[in-house]
Order: sequence, then C-alpha cells, then structure tokens
Amino acid sequence: EGNVALHWAAFTGSLEVAEALLQKMNGRDLDVVNLHRDTPLHVACRQGKWNVAGLLLERGADGQLENESDPPETPESLAVALRAPKLILDKLSWSKKRVSNRINLIHAKLADDISRGHERIPIRVINEVDREWSPPDDFNYVSNIYESGESSHNIERRLDLMNACSCADDCSSSCLCCETDHRGGAYQNGRLTDDFEWGSACEVIVECSPACKCDANCQNRVVQKGMQIRVELFMSVNRGWAVRCLQRIPKGTYICEYAGEILTSDMADARDDDTYLFEIESDGHNHCIDAGKFGNISRFINHHCEPNLSPVKVLWDHADRRYPHICFFAKRDIPKGEELTFDYGDKFWEIKGRQFTCKCQASSCRYNDERIEEFLESREQLENELPSSEASE
Repeated sequence: EGNVALHWAAFTGSLEVAEALLQKMNGRDLDVVNLHRDTPLHVACRQGKWNVAGLLLERGADGQLENESDPPETPESLAVALRAPKLILDKLSWSKKRVSNRINLIHAKLADDISRGHERIPIRVINEVDREWSPPDDFNYVSNIYESGESSHNIERRLDLMNACSCADDCSSSCLCCETDHRGGAYQNGRLTDDFEWGSACEVIVECSPACKCDANCQNRVVQKGMQIRVELFMSVNRGWAVRCLQRIPKGTYICEYAGEILTSDMADARDDDTYLFEIESDGHNHCIDAGKFGNISRFINHHCEPNLSPVKVLWDHADRRYPHICFFAKRDIPKGEELTFDYGDKFWEIKGRQFTCKCQASSCRYNDERIEEFLESREQLENELPSSEASE
C-alpha cells in the first residue's frame, strides 16, 4: 500500500521510532502519502495514537490534507470522529490556521536551513516584516568553538587529564564526573536540576567525556548531543534578526552553544566590529568568543533585561577549565513561539548604550531611552571611584 516507516510508526504508536525517523528526515517528507493518499498523521489519527499525532503536528504536519476515501478524510476529521484529546484538536486547529497563511509563509521564507546541515535539526529563516529577501550570510556557520590560525590557545585536550568514570551504562548520582562540580550531578531527565544555581558565578558543569566507559545515553551527556530544540530565525519589528522557539521548552532545557572564534583579549580589542563578542572569565583566565565571522544561531539571540535563557559553562571534550563551552539553558518554561533572549550584561551596554538603546520593553529594563543616561552616569561614577588598576580591567 505504499507505506513508509513513518506510516508504520504512526500505526503502532511508537513515539521513540517516530522521533528517530523525523530526526533522520530533517523535516523533509513529513506529509508523505501512501497509495490511499494517507499521510502518517492520517494513520496516527485513525488509530488513535495521539502521542505520535501530537509529535507530527509539532513538527509541522498538515492536518487538513485529504486522502482518497469517499468522502475524503483529513487528519482533523478523523480526530474529531474519535473524540481526540483537546490538546490534539487544538493543535489541528492551529494547523488549519497555518494552512490558510501558507502562501504568505512561502513568500516570507528565505531559507530552509541556515545551518546548512551543521545542526541536527534544520533552522529556517523567516522575514515577514520588510523586503530584505535574503538570509544573513555574512558569516560562516559553525556548530561549536572555532580555532583560527591567527593564534594558538593551547587548549589542553589530553584524555589522561580528563575525568574518566567507569560506569557500566547510565551514570548514577555517584558517578565520578557528576560529583566533580555538582553533588549528584547537574542534570535530571536531560535537563538542569530544579535547584540549579543560575548566574555567572555558577560552577563549570563537567559532562562525561570520551574517556568515560558509560554509553551515549548516559544522563550526564546533554550538551554534547547538540541542539535538540526546534527554533527559527526571524526578522523582528524593531530589533533586527531574532530567534524564537517552535515548540514548548521546559525549564532547564539545553538550547544551543555560543559558537564562534576563540580570541585572546588583545585580539578582541583589535577587532573593528565587537558586536558579537562574548567575554569569558574562567579559572582566572580571560578570553573572548567572536561570532562575527564564524558563528551559529546563538549570534542572533537578542538581549532582554528579563531573559528566558542563561549561559552556563560546560566541559566535555577536554579538561581545560580556562576554555569552557558557553551553553544556553532555559531559565523557565518557555511557551511555543516566544523569542529566545539572554542578558548581555552591563559591560555591553556601557559600550553600546551611546549608540542605541534596549527595546526589550521589560518593566525592569535598565537600558531603555528613559534610563540609559542614568545607567551610563552610574557606570562612569563607579569607574572613577575604582583604583586605576581595577578600572582598566
């Protein structure tokens, strides 16, 4: 009958198999049809496999496609007939709205995947604001830290210096790596624990490394698995390019790494454009990551004074605490469609606040048109009060 593997996953209700297939398909052929013009979503709704139906709808499956039955059936009509859960019916209703806007979306879509295959999940580019009909392409997409030939940072990557747990399968709270910086580990069910202490002063998370004996499904391997959350790059009304999520994100979920070129502080000071510099102080060492020429989706994440993301230092592929990966995690539950943001910090606005102001519109905004002068004056006063050696740092 022309069924493919995704049809059978929908028929049996195997969520795990469906997720694996969708990941491999990279968003393509989601509405593939069999000889009866049934899509996998048709099959899931006919069989009452609502877990798979929900997954397909989250990934963008069309709930309004008709098959060749007499009369024709849509996934929505099948779900209504079987009295599907309200959540599924709501998602199908949203699918109907998406179909009605499909023509506009086609015209607004600039690229199917700005990462060009560097990420596990494609990242499309949408512009529904103006007529800048080209995706940003003035950088090279990289999915992790990039070391150029301009300088040598001598990152210590020797395996014998790394933690090496001897856990047989899935690491427990007594794992050597889990106990290194966080008692009992920083992760639970693939996310940061509820009692994780946010802030720049938080310790480095040490994930299990290539030297460990545990398997790839170890609970202490999260960031190293890459991006798992569906996001898109879109043109905002007043802040240029921005990033939003295409699914609900629970608190503590890993989003992405701040990828870019590693620079010494002197090299960073010599750069003409400091727009995408992320300054890092770790283990008494200072350096920067510049996402200007080499970067990933994180370079487009905007500032917000009440952000939903926070950067966390993570190690897994080496033991050099001077050069941790800077990884963004959700600070709270984030609803589908919300823009992703993080706090750029006072140092950024001390420099950029004379060129533009913050547009986040948060009630606690410190850098908007009304408060930027007060902020700059306070920073200048603070600098004048510091000893000359500290003020120059």
